[in-house]
Amino acid sequence: ADPHFAADFPAQAPDGSAALQPLTVPEAESLLSRYDILLPASVDLGTSVYRQFLQYHSASDLLSCRDVIAALAPDYLSAFDAVMNQTRFNGWNMFLTHYPVFRAYCDWLFPILEETEQRIHPENRTDYQQRIMGFLGERLLQVWLLMQPLRIYDTPCYTIR
Repeated sequence: ADPHFAADFPAQAPDGSAALQPLTVPEAESLLSRYDILLPASVDLGTSVYRQFLQYHSASDLLSCRDVIAALAPDYLSAFDAVMNQTRFNGWNMFLTHYPVFRAYCDWLFPILEETEQRIHPENRTDYQQRIMGFLGERLLQVWLLMQPLRIYDTPCYTIR
């Protein structure tokens, strides 16, 4: 069985450490008045984003996605390669942002994911591997952000299993 989990952005305790309670709307609004996007804090993978992906998924999926970027968004190809060589990663497919930033990201992301899905046909895979578009999307957020002049805030994140 595939483990499911929930993640949440915690509020900050007065001493700056993460409190074990969700970020409130006023706290999020305050952060978003100073930053364009809030991300879960990056983690050190101990290996490249590319190698970490290969531990759980097929290289051909990632390479198909790269080919789609080369065709649909060639200006992002060098950012894709740079992200794949990084060892730090903001995962979870979570962020808080303003609507225009969200819309711009979605307008870039979904054509890439849709074309990639057409090429890799995930429907005949295990339940876990059918989630491949989400796993690719996690990495593509990093690619998109690398090309944007945004003020990014990494906030602690905790997992509820």
